[in-house]
Amino acid sequence: MKFRLEHWSYDHPANPWLGGGGAYRDWTLLQAMGSQWETRYVAADFEGRLERGEAWAGTEWVGGVSSPGKARWNWVRGAARRLRSLEESGRLPDLLTTSTSILAPIPGLLRHADRTVFVMHHLVGWNAWRNVGPLAPLCVAYEKALMRRGRHFVVVNRVVEQRIRALQPRARIERIPNGIDASLLGTTRRPEAQPLVVFLGRLDRQMKGLDRLLDSFASLFSRLPGVRLEIAGRGSREDLAWLRARCAEHPAREAIGLRTDISESEKAELLSRAWVFCAPSRFEGWCIAGVEAQACGVPVVASTADGFLDSVRDRETGILVPNDERTIRTALTETLARLLEDDGERSKMGESAREWAGKHTWPALAAQQQAFLESVRSSTDLP
Repeated sequence: MKFRLEHWSYDHPANPWLGGGGAYRDWTLLQAMGSQWETRYVAADFEGRLERGEAWAGTEWVGGVSSPGKARWNWVRGAARRLRSLEESGRLPDLLTTSTSILAPIPGLLRHADRTVFVMHHLVGWNAWRNVGPLAPLCVAYEKALMRRGRHFVVVNRVVEQRIRALQPRARIERIPNGIDASLLGTTRRPEAQPLVVFLGRLDRQMKGLDRLLDSFASLFSRLPGVRLEIAGRGSREDLAWLRARCAEHPAREAIGLRTDISESEKAELLSRAWVFCAPSRFEGWCIAGVEAQACGVPVVASTADGFLDSVRDRETGILVPNDERTIRTALTETLARLLEDDGERSKMGESAREWAGKHTWPALAAQQQAFLESVRSSTDLP
């Protein structure tokens, strides 16, 4: 007998506006489920999907093709309709998992908390104000409702686990970090002759702190004129337009490179040339790209956003600076300069980083998640 498992998420690895590490993780782990599971990934549809020509078998697209501005609303309505249809037909899956997004909520899943595993990559909290303005209180209330009323959780870092337990001590919580492609551990280092700082990931101005990075790089460039910055990843049209404009008017624009829709081979090549990886996120669940950099022997300079407290070993595989809007730009500049100027410390951290990253490969994490989901299914009394 096969059990039906569906994963619901606004994000999807194919989505050029999003396609974040969380979506890649969800897809990878879903594909690794054993043969006793019949799986489906339910995601928001997006403009240009058909033109991309990617099949993504096992995905059901919800909400209809739309622009980024309408996609969240279409997803919320489409997901609610789909859930009602499953309820009315008595065809709910044996188990549901969902990557929670307070900016694209599915509150109806709380009606089925007994069979739903809420995957919480990070907590957004009042950071939602920057995205939705006066609707932020509703988003914060929804996030707290998930933590209070959900029964089963997968989290990627200890801070989220602690906050859920503070609201619901009896919740079943499994902490499963994000993984990396093990082949990156064998990447040969080919560092540039001149200092190179790299950012790789979703090109999200707000979440990933790209404004912080560019402000800091202006000061860093005045201190180390030979330094270069390469920014690579995917993002929404709005974020890419903002980023291109900022780079064009930047005082160190000749020293900044921007690459979009980077391939896996190009990613490995870029990381092999980096001196330091920088990720000044405002909030972060784990940061797969940061661990990928460590797998390539590159130390990380990052904020103290929740995920980095687990994915970077401070002062061993990188350096964390306080996630404080008032001081982080100066702190980033000082920390990057220090690490770029100290070959010995950078080399030592790089060696430790590769060893640390080797503990986070996808097969081991997939086995852990499958065991947890099977335990939830077997211990839950469902029709």
